[in-house]
Amino acid sequence: MAVHIDLEEDTREVKRILFSREDDITAEAHFSKGLRRRATVFVVNISVQGVGLLIGRHRSRAVAAGDRMVLTGIATPEPLGVIREAVVEVKYVLADDALDYATLGCVFTEIEPAFQRGIKRFVDYMLNEVGSELYRKPHDIKHDIDY
Repeated sequence: MAVHIDLEEDTREVKRILFSREDDITAEAHFSKGLRRRATVFVVNISVQGVGLLIGRHRSRAVAAGDRMVLTGIATPEPLGVIREAVVEVKYVLADDALDYATLGCVFTEIEPAFQRGIKRFVDYMLNEVGSELYRKPHDIKHDIDY
């Protein structure tokens, strides 16, 4: 099942920065329930309101909308850096048996104000300085130059 996101048509209240699975931006998710109480997740987007995560499909079966979890060590790129801890509530789980990962849409319920300001600065930096919602590692940017 393919899902297309048209960035021009995005009507969200706040802007977010998108990452790919290959960017390898991770966090540790600590669940309040389930057999496996901790899992590494991949961050696929971040905004001041929340975060999108990829989790292994088999682990996603234990997660439902309304669940809360603590994310630690969210390894976002500079200039934001590592967010030590944030509490999120799962708003939705998108899973398909044909895919290896499921997507979790989460909102921040507890996050240090300094990190929330840092996320806003990071989003503004990406949109205003880099000119894109799509994060690319710095070494990838140079390949876009026409000689």
